Amino acid sequence: MQRRDSVFRIPVVPPDQLVVVSDERICRRASRAYAKRLRVAPGPVHVVQMGSGSSTWYAVYDPVGGTQPGQMSAVLILDRRYRYLGGGSF
Repeated sequence: MQRRDSVFRIPVVPPDQLVVVSDERICRRASRAYAKRLRVAPGPVHVVQMGSGSSTWYAVYDPVGGTQPGQMSAVLILDRRYRYLGGGSF
């Protein structure tokens, strides 16, 4: 897998292989993986699928995280089995 950078580990995919996910099953699994990694309660997340088939990754973002003083927002990159690959906080 070619990566865009060594910090966020964002996979390089053509723009037409970026899709906003609306499948509730995928969003639930991504939310649980996000919560487990960041040690927070599962909640609503935005998920973008990058790639397809065996070359599928997910970018997961909590739209509520980081809205309170002292909180940070994070985007996690997960593989197709919802395992953490990288990401960053801001």
